[in-house]
Amino acid sequence: MRRRSGDYQGAIADYSAAIGLDPLSQAAFAGRGTALLAQGKAKKALSDLTRAIDLGPPSAMNHNNRGLAHQELGNTQAAIDDYTTALRLDRRFSTAYFNRGNAYLREGNRAKAVEDYTRAIEVDPKYAAAYHNRGKARETLGDVDAAVADYDRAIAADPNDALAYRSRGLALVNKRAFARASKDFDRAIELKPNDADLHYNRGVVLHLTADISGAIRDYSRAIEIEPRFAMAYFNRARLLAAQGSLGPAMSDARKSIETASAGRPASRDVQDLMEFIRRQEAKQP
Repeated sequence: MRRRSGDYQGAIADYSAAIGLDPLSQAAFAGRGTALLAQGKAKKALSDLTRAIDLGPPSAMNHNNRGLAHQELGNTQAAIDDYTTALRLDRRFSTAYFNRGNAYLREGNRAKAVEDYTRAIEVDPKYAAAYHNRGKARETLGDVDAAVADYDRAIAADPNDALAYRSRGLALVNKRAFARASKDFDRAIELKPNDADLHYNRGVVLHLTADISGAIRDYSRAIEIEPRFAMAYFNRARLLAAQGSLGPAMSDARKSIETASAGRPASRDVQDLMEFIRRQEAKQP
């Protein structure tokens, strides 16, 4: 009960006490492993879930959860093996298909990822996350129209999923359907108003459609939320420079360098922008 209510630490204590009373309790090891996994302690979870599997009887859920632990630790093939075992034990385990799809996607096998997401959807036609991730896989395969259709289905299954609106918005930007993309980012921001990436994404759309004041507003909001957002500084600098606000533009360009990954030299684009600003400043009386 504690695990289901989110009290993972309390659940771990209870399962540990149960293991003390019965060191051969598969349920206690499985429960503690799952609670540890929820806490982000994948290595400890892996140990407990392996013990639960060794104790038997065979359990699709235990193999699925150990697969998640392997995946968290970067052991992608071991994760795939566990999901495959889970599916051998339960052919209608939609979550295991979904998780194996994620593992395939992580290792770059997009075609197999699409197959597994499709199987998850066949078992559970309202599986919003499976539609979303199949859309991501299809988009990386170059089928943007199919990806948008999957994002449509994900949103239909879960109209409050900000990530699905963002993904569809980005795909629509690639199709240059800027008006529709902007609406998707509007909705995503309604759902997650403090997400810097969403404000930045909408800023890019406004930038591309020449709504300069709107783009600056969104880049500024992204920076307010995430003060080390290098690309937001860079794009705002470009717009400020075009408006003739050279001092603030140079300040933003420098900030984009400061907030980029440590040790990275200024990109050619930033260097070119700074040189443009210097030339414009030199022309001023």
